[in-house]
Amino acid sequence: QSTAYTAALTDYGKSIDTTAGVTIPANATIAFPVGTVLMITNISASAITVTQAAGVTLRMAGTTLTGNRTLAAYGVCSARKVATDTWMISGSGLT
Repeated sequence: QSTAYTAALTDYGKSIDTTAGVTIPANATIAFPVGTVLMITNISASAITVTQAAGVTLRMAGTTLTGNRTLAAYGVCSARKVATDTWMISGSGLT
């Protein structure tokens, strides 16, 4: 992806290789099954943002932090859906 992108059901089991931001959609928009893992790979030399859509909680694994996350240049992260609109995210280069 080279422009802002919203994760789709077809991304399940693949890596979203991107140079632009990625949005994790609300369940009402795209109903990923609980347990879905999305991998996001930033293939650019600039940081990108992983954005939580309205109604979504994106929690950084191992912390109490929620909200949009920054993925550093050439960083890789994964987001796992743990409840209807709750995702856990972790990875290399993620803040």
